Amino acid sequence: MPPDDPDARTDTVSPRPVQAAVTTTATPGGALVAVTLRNDTAVDVRVRVDNDLDGPVLPPRREGVPAAGWDENGFTGTIPADSQIGIGYACPCSDGSSDGAPKDSVSVNALGPADGDPSTRDRVADAVRSLGRATPPADAVPASSPVESGPSGLPTPAAAWLDAVETRVRRGERLTDATAEEAAAVLEDCGGVGAVTHLPNELDEDIAALRAAGDRIEELLARATATDPEPVVSSLAAAADGEVPADQEGRQSGNDRATATDDPNPGRKR
Repeated sequence: MPPDDPDARTDTVSPRPVQAAVTTTATPGGALVAVTLRNDTAVDVRVRVDNDLDGPVLPPRREGVPAAGWDENGFTGTIPADSQIGIGYACPCSDGSSDGAPKDSVSVNALGPADGDPSTRDRVADAVRSLGRATPPADAVPASSPVESGPSGLPTPAAAWLDAVETRVRRGERLTDATAEEAAAVLEDCGGVGAVTHLPNELDEDIAALRAAGDRIEELLARATATDPEPVVSSLAAAADGEVPADQEGRQSGNDRATATDDPNPGRKR
């Protein structure tokens, strides 16, 4: 969440050896919780994050199932040595403070070194997550030749760019004034908090690019519709093939006749 969000509240929880920064943002009917977990030790550390709000955890999902490490109460995972990870979830709840920001969002506990810790993840769920979707997102389709056009009539690269912009705009529309359940649905569709972290900045860049493209398109459209290169191009093409352009045939025939009548002794041998 943006740090200047007036509805966001950031607390620091410090269960060593893990440092945790928690940002909780109130939404209509619930809250969005983002947690940054930092491991300053030289070994990988297992950590448990429990939801302390009075509602269920709506975790990020992969292909319809909760992302690895999530359950109905929170998250369990590993923080690499001298590194950090970020997690986030939505929670429909009524637990809040007087300023509208929910209090005591999570409890964070270090479980010890990760070495030798058995995996408890659901193998079937992991297999489903690994399959991926049958169709790639629009902004992942490689652009082909600029001269090719799609069903819309737009050149393929332009259509791919506009499709990617539309995907981000659609996410922005769905997250505008979203409830916790609606926000969780967006996270499920796009693959987690990481997919929307930079969305506000990306939309600002899209707005600037769309305005610039619109101005350029209007300018080029006006200039293109004012052109008429066909007569000159036809003459150049005919000359290159050794032909007399159609608009010059009449003048050439007249010149030939004038040359013939100018000779005062047409029957004289030369």
